[in-house]
Amino acid sequence: RYILQAGGSYTGEENTLIIKDNVIIAPEGTTGGQLFTISAGWWEGEISHNLIHGWVLPELGEDFGVLTVENNYSIEDLGIASVAGIFADPANGDFTIYEGVSPLDGLASDGKALGASKWVKAADNLKTLTIGLAEGVDAEAGSISGPSGAVAAGTNVTLTAVKNFGYKFVKWVDASGATLSEEAVYTFEMKEDATVLAVFAPVTIYNLTINCVGGGSFTVSEAGKDGLFEQYEEGTELMITTVVNKVTEFVMGTEASGEMYFTPEFAIVMNKDLNITLEFAQKDYICGWDNFFDGATNSRPADYLSEDYALAEDSSNIPALEMYYTYLPGAPHSGWWNRDGEGLIWIRVNETGDQTTYDNDSTKFFKDQGYYLQTAFSTKGYKTDVTFLISMKGSYRYYHEQLVQYSYNGMSWETVDTLTVNGGMQDYETVLPNTADQELVYVRVYPNLNGPFDMNRFFDTYGLYFDNIFFVAESTNAIQAPKAEGETVIYDIMGRRSMNAEHPGLYIINGQKTLVK
Repeated sequence: RYILQAGGSYTGEENTLIIKDNVIIAPEGTTGGQLFTISAGWWEGEISHNLIHGWVLPELGEDFGVLTVENNYSIEDLGIASVAGIFADPANGDFTIYEGVSPLDGLASDGKALGASKWVKAADNLKTLTIGLAEGVDAEAGSISGPSGAVAAGTNVTLTAVKNFGYKFVKWVDASGATLSEEAVYTFEMKEDATVLAVFAPVTIYNLTINCVGGGSFTVSEAGKDGLFEQYEEGTELMITTVVNKVTEFVMGTEASGEMYFTPEFAIVMNKDLNITLEFAQKDYICGWDNFFDGATNSRPADYLSEDYALAEDSSNIPALEMYYTYLPGAPHSGWWNRDGEGLIWIRVNETGDQTTYDNDSTKFFKDQGYYLQTAFSTKGYKTDVTFLISMKGSYRYYHEQLVQYSYNGMSWETVDTLTVNGGMQDYETVLPNTADQELVYVRVYPNLNGPFDMNRFFDTYGLYFDNIFFVAESTNAIQAPKAEGETVIYDIMGRRSMNAEHPGLYIINGQKTLVK
């Protein structure tokens, strides 16, 4: 997260920090984070004459000292597209900085080339390297990464052709059009003035359309044009992965041309426009939450709401997931944290969180996992008692025992289960008795405040993770099993008459919608 961390032992008043005449570059395609962090002591010094790429130069808080920050550069300041233009041949480990040639020349505090002295060399016998796109190539087709202009004779030069979407790299050619190489990465020795041009050609683009029926979702292994999942180059191989939850099952996929897919994960090749329908079957359920990547972190409306839900048309009665605090006024958090697709009831105890570090005292918020989750919903029209599903794990400073409680009025609660939570994500299932066909049922997951509490502290973020919250019950519109008596009449989901139902999927058998697994 940072190159330098200062704190702890460095708590005096005469600390000096100097970062000067350096080339500090994060690996290509990565971000290094903050260059340094200071958490204690008083610091003076300077940060100057550095090339900093891929790292963030933080500001030093006034409580920690005074630093002179000046004459630092980015590759944008140098007018180059990438760090490949700084060194002789970085792709092959040659980080030579030629005086009079490299963009780093003259940037050091002494007026010489910026960088470690072992890499700085005088440039003798310079040659001129001209790079670009070959005649007739679309300017949007691609680009070239690597050095150009004055290059020392004898230097190994590496050029990389970078294609843009909708094009393919064909070859490198010289000024006369003669082929030099057909590899996208081209390395050669600079013996004389040279011209190296890249040839790109357009490729056919195809459209991908995927629709879901009956809930569920999907992921595509690779993004297409503009980071979306709609247009792809010809020949692109993709994996389609269906995504289900506690109440959803994948049935089948059908392409418009008739090709069918029966596995939850299947491969496609973009050699034509594809229009795929993914069909899912849902168990009877009431509501659920499992999409904790974004959205509300309290009073969150149901991510999933059954079409059979009695009050679905009244938005004021759509179930919402709430988070409350069990005791002590002024709880430091008013909502959970959506983290990595899961919810986290959490506390953070350093300066980047709630600005306060609490003592290791059960009367303080440091032992603050008295939060609980609660929701309410109607079960009118549901024939069976509700089954409550949830996944949970703990990550330090949490109550191991979580009580599943329900109520008809939100005031008098009955405990029906005690869930023991540990470090690994675990699925839990609890039947809530006498909850069928009720006007309103309240349900909450409430910590046992008298039970065991995890006292460990290893990181700065702690708490109880939760995911896959669903309430399941059988409705009056449940899918019926097929009858074996008399003639069996079968139609597939597309309305076509079938001789049998041997493949997994939804069928209409004797007039009843039936799921065959």
